[in-house]
Amino acid sequence: MAERPRNRAGWTRVLVPVNARAGIFFFFLLLVAEPPAAFYEPTTEPEEVSLVALLAAPERHRGKRVLVTGFVDLEFEGNAVYLHEDDFRHYLTKNGLWLALDGTPFARKEGRLGYAFVTGTFDPDAHGHMGLFGGTLRDVDRLEPIRLPPR
Repeated sequence: MAERPRNRAGWTRVLVPVNARAGIFFFFLLLVAEPPAAFYEPTTEPEEVSLVALLAAPERHRGKRVLVTGFVDLEFEGNAVYLHEDDFRHYLTKNGLWLALDGTPFARKEGRLGYAFVTGTFDPDAHGHMGLFGGTLRDVDRLEPIRLPPR
């Protein structure tokens, strides 16, 4: 068997056909390339935002899924989440968001839930019953009271 030719450094040269070299190139390209957006799952995780941020800069969160924490009261023409319980007690409705619960599992609930987690889509243009509130949370899919352990 004939010995392979060597270069100046003493290495033997391996001849690889052109189509194999192209295959190797594309293999390494696939390893380093970012997959197309179609392979990513859409993010449905809501952004955790304070009520203060929603009320102060409503345009920044328009149409976004948000998770807020506040004092929740569910009653006829008064479904809302407020910054504090005092805002509810003193009818400071601009310090709260209307909860559009029609068509959700929470539509028939009534009562004061106390402080709770609420997830929905923020709409700064809708101001709830008689335009009294600072905005609206639509498509509410989480309304979970915060349970603290006893002291």
